[in-house]
Amino acid sequence: MKKKKWIFLIPAVCILLPFALTACNHPGDSAFTGSPEDTEPQSETVDTAENEEKDSEAEYSAFGSIPWFRDDTGSRTQMADGWIYGYWGRRLCRINIDTLEAETLYEAASSQDGCFCIQDGYIYFLEKRNIDYLDGAKANLRRIKCDGSDMVLLAENIPVQEYQFYRMNFHEDILYLTSAYSGPEDDLYFRISMDGTASPVDVSDTLYGLLPEGYTDACKTYKYNSLPDIASCMTHFGYAFVTDSAGRLYRILPESGEKEEFPLTSPESSGYFFLTNEALVYKQDGDIWYAASLDHPETVTEIGELVCYGINFWDEKGMYYANQRYDEDAFHLERLNWDGTGDRLHYGISRPTTSLSADGLDFFYSDGTWLYYNRLHQGDSAVYRVQIENDSDCLPELVYVYYDNPLRDISVSETFDTTFTVNESGAKGSFSMTKVSLTEQTPAAAGINQFLETLYEEQSHYIEELAESVRETVSWEWPEDDWASGTIVEHSTHFSISYLDDNYIVLSRNWYGYWQGAAHGLHGTIEYVFSRSTGKQLQITDVVKNSEAEIKAIIGPYVEAQAEWGTDGEDWEAVLLEDGRFFLTPEGIGMHFDVYEMTSYASGGLDVIVPYEEFEMR
Repeated sequence: MKKKKWIFLIPAVCILLPFALTACNHPGDSAFTGSPEDTEPQSETVDTAENEEKDSEAEYSAFGSIPWFRDDTGSRTQMADGWIYGYWGRRLCRINIDTLEAETLYEAASSQDGCFCIQDGYIYFLEKRNIDYLDGAKANLRRIKCDGSDMVLLAENIPVQEYQFYRMNFHEDILYLTSAYSGPEDDLYFRISMDGTASPVDVSDTLYGLLPEGYTDACKTYKYNSLPDIASCMTHFGYAFVTDSAGRLYRILPESGEKEEFPLTSPESSGYFFLTNEALVYKQDGDIWYAASLDHPETVTEIGELVCYGINFWDEKGMYYANQRYDEDAFHLERLNWDGTGDRLHYGISRPTTSLSADGLDFFYSDGTWLYYNRLHQGDSAVYRVQIENDSDCLPELVYVYYDNPLRDISVSETFDTTFTVNESGAKGSFSMTKVSLTEQTPAAAGINQFLETLYEEQSHYIEELAESVRETVSWEWPEDDWASGTIVEHSTHFSISYLDDNYIVLSRNWYGYWQGAAHGLHGTIEYVFSRSTGKQLQITDVVKNSEAEIKAIIGPYVEAQAEWGTDGEDWEAVLLEDGRFFLTPEGIGMHFDVYEMTSYASGGLDVIVPYEEFEMR
C-alpha cells in the first residue's frame, strides 16, 4: 500500500445530545441563580424583562437552537437503525450494537481513508486506490445498501485532492464531497439518481454558489475546522456557519442571504470549536471551556477546565476526552460535566496499537452507553468496547476484527536499544535496531532468515564502529553549547515486513542517523523483495516480463509526475533498476527514493506506486 509520510489526526465530534446550560453574561462570570429581589419584582420590571426577552427571541429566531439529533457525518464511524457502521482500514463493515453481529459489506485492496455517509438506506463511499496517476489522484464513488446488497459503481476515476480526507454529506439530492482547507472549487458535487447514476454538479449550483462574495464555509478555516460543513449545517440546523475575509464568524441563510455575526469574546485566543444542538462550545484562557448559546449568542457560560487537544465526543452529561500518549499502550477516559465538575471514568484501559499491519486507525466512538475504540488484538486490528460509566465489573470486550494481520503467524520482531556515556569525555551515543525473523518452517523462510542475519551482523559491526568513534571523541573538539543535548551520535535501523502475499514477501529497512552539530538527521529506506517459494532475493525483472528498457519507459513518467525537484540527466531512469529501490504493494509496483533524491528534506522520501496493469506480470 502507498506509504504516507505525514499523518494528521483531527479529533472527531461523534454524537450530539441535548444539555442544559446556566447562562452568564461574560466568560468567567459566575452563573446567574437569582436573588430575593429577583423573585418578587415590580410589575413594570417584569413587563420590561419579558419584552426584552421577546425582542431577543425574535432577533435570533432564524438562527437558534434545534431539538436533539445525532450527526455522525464526516466521521469514519456512524450509527443508523441500531447498527454501527465503520470504514476501518480497508473494510466497510457494520456491527449490531445489541447482538454484536458483524458483517463486512465491502473490502478494498488497500487501506482507505474512511470517507462515507448513509442516506435513505444506502451507504455512499469513496474508494481511493493507493497508486499514483500521471494526471493526479483518482477515486471511485460507490453505493451499496446498508444490508450489503446492490453494489453500484456511481462514478469511476474521479479527480480528487492528494492526501486529503473528504467529508461526505447530502443536502437535498446533491452529494457533497468537501476537503479541509481547500476552496469549494476544489471540492466535488454529484446529483444522485436512484437508477445508479451520479451526475457532476458545478459549484455554482450548490449551496456554495449561494454564499455572498467574500464568505467561506467556516469548517474550511483552521480555527473552525471541527464544525459541520455547509451541507450538514443546512440539513440539521437550517442555516450555515461562515467566515468573512477578516475571520469573523457568521450564521447565514444561503437562499436569502440573511446573516448575522456570531459574537465571540477574544476570538483570537479561542479554539477547538464544536457544535451541539444548543451551543457553540470552545476552549479559551488556557484549558477553560465555554459555551455560547445558539439562541442568545451574547450569553456565554463558563463550563470548566479540561486539559485536552479537542474532545472525542459529547452527550447530555458532558464532553469526553480519551487521553492516550503516543508512547503508551493504555488510555484514560475523562469527562468534563456540563455543571463544571469532572470525572475520571476509566484509567489505564489497555489499547496497544501498531503500524505493522499498515491498517492503522485512531477512533473513539460512543453510542451513548458504550465507548468503541480500536486496538491491537493478538496481532490483528480490532474494535473493542467498554461501558462509558466506570463499572469495575465491566471489562472491555472484543467486538470485531477489521484487519486480519497476515504477519501475525509467520514472523516475530524484537528491538534492541543501547545508550551509553563515555566517562572521560561525557560523550553519549544512542543506538537502536529492530530485527524481524520468519517463523515458518520452510527452506525458503530459513534462507530469508539467513540473509537477514547477515544484514543484522553487518549492522551490529557498524554500530560498534559508531560507538568507538564516540569513545574517541574528546570534549574540546565541540563548542560547550553542543554538549548540552548530551548525545553525540544517534543511529537506528528498523527492519519490518511491509508486504506479503502467496508469492512474495517484502522487507523494509528504515534507518536514521544524526551527528551532533548537523543541521538535521538523515533517514532512508532500503527495500528487499523475496520469493516465498525459493527464499531468493528478487529484482524487478524477476517479477515482470517486461524488458529493462520497457520497465524504465513505464515507470519513468510516473516518477516525473511526482518528483518535486524534477529529473535531470540522460538516462536518469537507470536508477530505477538499482538494488534496494523497488517493492510491492497490494495494488502496484513501488519505487522508493530517499530524501534529497527527488524531493526536499522537508518533503521526506518519495514512494511512487505504478499500477500492476501497466506491466506484464510473471
